[in-house]
Amino acid sequence: MGNDPKRGWYAFAARPPGAPDDCFIEWDRETDQFTSPCSDDTYPATGDGLRAFAATVNRDGDLVIDLTPTRSDRSTTTTDPDR
Repeated sequence: MGNDPKRGWYAFAARPPGAPDDCFIEWDRETDQFTSPCSDDTYPATGDGLRAFAATVNRDGDLVIDLTPTRSDRSTTTTDPDR
């Protein structure tokens, strides 16, 4: 989010916590948030409330997402010039 392509990335699971394997969030254009078709739960564009993954931009400008689950509720974006 924002104007700097190296910052503001969020990576998160598309399935809400505890939801069935075939339940994925959907983007609602009218409310600018994600909704779960399996419940009335909603999630902001940042994915708060969903399982987060670290998202970084390397020095070549590639977005790198670590799919190893983290303990935080939300990923943070950093730029690692050594990658």
